[in-house]
Amino acid sequence: MPDIKIPELSRFCCFELKPGVKYTSLVLGILWLLALISSFVGSGIGNIIWNIIWCVASIIIFGMVYWGIHKDKPRTWLLPACIVAPINGILCVLSAIIAFVSLNWFGAIIYCIEAGLVLYYFLGVYTVYKSMTAPTGNVEPA
Repeated sequence: MPDIKIPELSRFCCFELKPGVKYTSLVLGILWLLALISSFVGSGIGNIIWNIIWCVASIIIFGMVYWGIHKDKPRTWLLPACIVAPINGILCVLSAIIAFVSLNWFGAIIYCIEAGLVLYYFLGVYTVYKSMTAPTGNVEPA
């Protein structure tokens, strides 16, 4: 099986790497809030419940990245975003398709923007994660 090399960035969204990822975490939190609001438009109860869980979890995870970079926390604060960001990108594409089919144009546009941004964001978070030093054996709890 070939070794997959994930590209690493030197800058992120016209900023230095860490501030760019930090500010993008805030932008993604706002977009997820908009996605949460859009889920109440023309959706069934199952879709609303799913979007509440998905959006709130995403807001928490992106908040962890913001807080972890802002307070210089260990790199483990970035790990959930490294795992969830690619999954969110795929789910955003699927949600955009569903929103287009159900004629929820606002939601479809928001999900398309989020899909592109969250996949780019993954590259930034991954690069910051790789650049931070791994914790040593004797580390204080966060």
